[in-house]
Amino acid sequence: MPDGHAYWDWRDLLLMHPDGRARGGEPCVKCEASIPSNAHWKNRDRHVCSPRCNVNLSRQFNRRMRSGADTDLHGREVVEPTPMANPRTSGARHFLTLGSGEPPFEWEGFGVVPGDVVERYGVLVSYALLHRESEQAWPGSWPDHVLTAMELTSRHTATWGADAEGNLTSLCLLYGNPDGQWTYDPTFTAGDVRCQWYRERVSACTAQGREYEWEAPVAAPVGSEYKPAWWTPERSELSERRRRESSSLARHARRVREQAAMRERFDPLEVYERDGWACGLCHQPVNRKLAWPDPLSPSLDHVVPLAAGGDHSRANTQLAHWICNVRKGARLTEAATSHDNA
Repeated sequence: MPDGHAYWDWRDLLLMHPDGRARGGEPCVKCEASIPSNAHWKNRDRHVCSPRCNVNLSRQFNRRMRSGADTDLHGREVVEPTPMANPRTSGARHFLTLGSGEPPFEWEGFGVVPGDVVERYGVLVSYALLHRESEQAWPGSWPDHVLTAMELTSRHTATWGADAEGNLTSLCLLYGNPDGQWTYDPTFTAGDVRCQWYRERVSACTAQGREYEWEAPVAAPVGSEYKPAWWTPERSELSERRRRESSSLARHARRVREQAAMRERFDPLEVYERDGWACGLCHQPVNRKLAWPDPLSPSLDHVVPLAAGGDHSRANTQLAHWICNVRKGARLTEAATSHDNA
């Protein structure tokens, strides 16, 4: 998919109705009910009457994209997003439990490769990728590729659906013991340790803001500190940045639309860092640790106010103390330079 939030711009473009924004009264593309004139602007862009129909439209879009369709829901040509290359650079290796950090264990890329050994709190698992050579190799309902994981002490195994590169595509198909008996029970005993199979997921992102996920079948002791799902600090920061971008854009979107001005999606923190955490109105330092409603907390000021036709963009915004921003109001200049009454 496209890098960073470009994916969401691409997705919004494909969901937008070819007739443009609904003014009210047009039929909903999902239920044919009349679209309210006061519906959310994104719902009106997509010609849906309610959040529920918007969710249904999004699900229809997701199904269509997963099917490999070359046109969108309105018959327009879809430019296929560029697949992301696996960020893994090493060959087969041993992944250890580190005991600290987020996550507190080693991982790399989209998942394991044949020859890897993954250790989670003392339990070791190795991997092999099998390809269907005949219809008799395994049940016909199974995929053409399966990834097998084997716990090295008990020789207990877990078999998962996978693609040709070994990336997991389904839930576990079956578990097995060294005697060839199959079970749906994910727990087993290795030596004197009771263990359980997990589908480990680590949500991460590249330096360019492109999301990806490590997935691997692993085994860990029952009752240990092991958790199968983690977000890296970088992925958490990406999510928080997107929240700030969406929040900032949503707060100013109505006034920007009324003035027919440009609106740009950006993180206010980018502007604060650019301005060196100095108020653009009083030119005094801004404490980044303060939060609204503290009068000296950071806020985003529009140099040319939105009410005067200014854009919501990086170029037209600056850092300001919240109280300085309030005192400026919709004026083009700010006379007050003292915080004595803040």
